[in-house]
Amino acid sequence: MTAVWVEVDNTANGCDALDGFKTADLYLRMGAPNRVFTVTSDQSPSSDDLALEFTGPSPLQLAGGANFQLPDSAIQDDPCLAYDSWLMIGNVIPAFINGPNPSNWGSRLDTVWFTTATELAAQMPDLFDDCAYYIRVARLTIIAGPTSGAEGELRIGFSEPGSSTSHSAVVTVPNCAACFAEDPAP
Repeated sequence: MTAVWVEVDNTANGCDALDGFKTADLYLRMGAPNRVFTVTSDQSPSSDDLALEFTGPSPLQLAGGANFQLPDSAIQDDPCLAYDSWLMIGNVIPAFINGPNPSNWGSRLDTVWFTTATELAAQMPDLFDDCAYYIRVARLTIIAGPTSGAEGELRIGFSEPGSSTSHSAVVTVPNCAACFAEDPAP
């Protein structure tokens, strides 16, 4: 299991609040359609000091946003909310243990997000040119800059297809400097 960033174009909606910001989605890549049920970014003693850390500014938290992806009806009212920073497990709104402050996540994400729903990783040929299986676990919008980004380690709780046995894997999240870099001057 590996972590993969995908840049998201946040310029098409005419949202002035996003000027100077870059957006990227974080996916987990795996070799089978595993069920993912927990993602841990937490510095508690039981988590081995795993955390997603922000290498520059904290992710954008828009007024009216949430720690999870808002429904299309909310985004129709305010298109900027499509690029708010949030945590999900695929298309499922997760529950949180020690959920982050919805208005400021700080410099380190210390939370666990989880679901009891059956959310399976899937092949995504429109995004990825391979036969692997993916599931999105986060969207981050961060002010663009030379130190902007996010990196660290996450603990993923999952089960394999057709199995009820739980497994745990530590996944290194690489810093995608290009995802959050400033655009070159014209």
